[in-house]
Amino acid sequence: MRDKGGAAFRSVSGTATRRRTGQNIRDLRIAKDKSQEELASEIRTTAKHLSRIEAGLVNVTINVLSAIARRLSVGVAELTPSRMRKGQQLLFVTKRDLKAIVRIAKHAERARVRRHKKPRRGKKLLSKRHRTFARPR
Repeated sequence: MRDKGGAAFRSVSGTATRRRTGQNIRDLRIAKDKSQEELASEIRTTAKHLSRIEAGLVNVTINVLSAIARRLSVGVAELTPSRMRKGQQLLFVTKRDLKAIVRIAKHAERARVRRHKKPRRGKKLLSKRHRTFARPR
């Protein structure tokens, strides 16, 4: 394929992932002895949409995946194909939590950099609020 600028690129498709996810959903649904219609009504979607999910024809939102996982009494990670090693865990983080993690990491990095800098003579070591200054030597 070529983009508008003429550069060649290869399209990466999620078809295999969608199919494996759909197959996992189908296997778990059958193991729980539920029909597509029953599961679809429980997650408030149509049987046709669930059929397309199981066939790997549509992208599935995390909301739908979590609803399916809840109704099948499994974790979302069990529905998705995994390349994780044994003992690793899949962690879902909200956008708000991610922003907080980034903020904390930036603060820790600034503190680490400040700790390694040598204070200049006569310059403030702390903020104006504390009014503490370095003493000249």
